[in-house]
Amino acid sequence: MMNIKTGFFFGAVILIFAGLGCKPNKGNDFIFDGDAPRVFINGKDIFRDTFKYSLQDLYTLDFTIDDDQSNRKLSMSRLDNALVYYNGNVLNNAIIDLNGTSSGELSFKAFQPGFFSFFLTVTDPENKSSTALIEMIALDNLLPVAALQVAQTNEVAPYQVKIDASASVDSDSRWGGTIEKYEYNLEGFYTTESIRDNIDYIFPGPGTYRVHVRVKDNDGAWSPVITREIVVN
Repeated sequence: MMNIKTGFFFGAVILIFAGLGCKPNKGNDFIFDGDAPRVFINGKDIFRDTFKYSLQDLYTLDFTIDDDQSNRKLSMSRLDNALVYYNGNVLNNAIIDLNGTSSGELSFKAFQPGFFSFFLTVTDPENKSSTALIEMIALDNLLPVAALQVAQTNEVAPYQVKIDASASVDSDSRWGGTIEKYEYNLEGFYTTESIRDNIDYIFPGPGTYRVHVRVKDNDGAWSPVITREIVVN
């Protein structure tokens, strides 16, 4: 039978371990694993990406923390010409308390195109820490490229020509760039801007005609003009 002194001793030990916030292992002993916390950005400890620069847009980064302790702090290395936000607060040059938080969302905002590299660090109460590396390339706007095909069709009238710019592309379409407008210039006859990627035109008679096209992307930049000649008969 356990005497009073022995029972008091074991009870005190249990209370001490409970007060330290330790967790049981498979043998029902209360211990920390002693490892530093690990932090991941979008599931990786080294995260790299390229995106199209926009002063208005924020790039979202999801972080997760693997640790057996709930008290931890988040900080980051120096970063120029960009800001990182957590819960609406600027993380640059700050240390944020993440008690009880094992995941969340960061917002990255670049103030100019270029290459950005920084570390995120998570530190536990025992001053053990680990980092995740983030490398971002913010692309400046790339000009769209116009394409043009001109063919005589005579679909509804003689000397009718189809002017087709549908093969035009925005060079940064992979990062959200799109063609927003087409400018058609039928030299000496007609000029128009349109959201349509092709138009029809009926020339007054036989002859050799020059057609010019340029296209505008969703950043407001125009492509160089391209020109085609067509012989109408």
